[in-house]
Amino acid sequence: MLTVAAVLTFGALAAAPATAVEENPPLATTVAENLTISGTVTGVTPNGIVPVAGASVRVRVGQSYRGTTTKVDGRYELSGMSTGEAIVSFAAPNADGFGFLGLTTSVPLDGANVTADFLLEQGSVISGVVSKNVLGTTSPAENIEVTILAADGTPGFNGIDYTASDGSYSVNSLAAGSYKVSFGSYGTPTGFAVVYNDNAPTAEGAKSIKVAKDFEVSNIDATLVLDGTAYPISGEVAIVGEARVGQTLSVAGPWTPSDPELSYAWHRSGSYGDVKTSSTYTITEDDLGSTLNVRVTGMATGSATFWSESTKAVQPANTTSTPVSPALLPQTGGVTSVSVVGPKSDRVTMPQKTIAPGASIPITGTGFAPFEVVDIWLHSTPVLLGTLTADALGRVSGSFPMPANIASGTHHIVLVDENGVSYTSAAVVVALADTGTDLSSGWLALALMALGGLALTIRARRRTALALK
Repeated sequence: MLTVAAVLTFGALAAAPATAVEENPPLATTVAENLTISGTVTGVTPNGIVPVAGASVRVRVGQSYRGTTTKVDGRYELSGMSTGEAIVSFAAPNADGFGFLGLTTSVPLDGANVTADFLLEQGSVISGVVSKNVLGTTSPAENIEVTILAADGTPGFNGIDYTASDGSYSVNSLAAGSYKVSFGSYGTPTGFAVVYNDNAPTAEGAKSIKVAKDFEVSNIDATLVLDGTAYPISGEVAIVGEARVGQTLSVAGPWTPSDPELSYAWHRSGSYGDVKTSSTYTITEDDLGSTLNVRVTGMATGSATFWSESTKAVQPANTTSTPVSPALLPQTGGVTSVSVVGPKSDRVTMPQKTIAPGASIPITGTGFAPFEVVDIWLHSTPVLLGTLTADALGRVSGSFPMPANIASGTHHIVLVDENGVSYTSAAVVVALADTGTDLSSGWLALALMALGGLALTIRARRRTALALK
């Protein structure tokens, strides 16, 4: 049986000629600094003793710490140490096979550099295969967390691994002792309930696994079962809604089954605890500038917990449309046009095609990104009428007044998305009151029913040179 060995080689003291010794010499008060401790770390394997590369080495003298990692040949070196008792710890690297046990020991630093070689003992192994049974279909369970626990219930874990694509796992570097194994200890991406070895639902119900020194205990298998009635098996939590004061957010799956029993907890960035525990959340002024996310948990014992992505920073409340145009067209200067008039498209509709100066014109658009801000422009003389914010389905809708001094004749409404794409409506005719045109609201509604369409053009925002693509 191989055991831990430590070989210490101290610097030799050179002989000195005899000299007269002063009576009652003063006591030494200095402490040697900048000492070096170095050596080689090897380990026991079934094929013999080999250098251990990548082992973590940590040395503590008093409150001073030094650390390094062993090289390919197992060598390590730490300098800057002071006189005292050095506590040296080795953490074995991840390795195939049995792995190595960690080691902590002490080495005296008495004023000279020290060479200390260490031998790490071989570890033991627990291995097996994890399967999943989903609605009666069994297959390998990939990426399931496997944790080795002390059989006596001592907190913490003694080893951890994640199952491969074929469901296999192997946890090495274990000391001889008694253990239990959990599968999916902290929830998994598929939402399976935790099980233990022997497919026990609790750690108390699992049998202890006795592991001997330098030995592998195999066939510690498990099957995670979902019958489609207790908890979700999909963790794609999404928040639906706009991150704006006054808006209500909701949670979407998808979940399988489609109607599991779930609990919810909403969280605000910068705050501790839950701000609400329901499937929806109405944003308040307290959330302004913060982000929100939600935690969703299956109500069945052991169900996994999933977190959504955070929303964008919560914005102030506003109305659906934000008019920004003046009552009159700008005479000089004004807002630089960032829109382009092109062929009409069917992505915008208006209920009228003839309108009087100063009257409001309703505008509806579709096909935009959810919650995208869309600029509304009037041409021929370009003027920004305002903005509309798309809903969750990418639709915009609002009403804007025409400038009082708009010229009579043919004009267009152009919608511009956040990517700089312009969508042009069919022509809208501005008719002055003294032309004799009947501008009653009923006639206008009927006359403009034929209006439709937007055309897609690409334009660059805030550039004076605009080109259609």
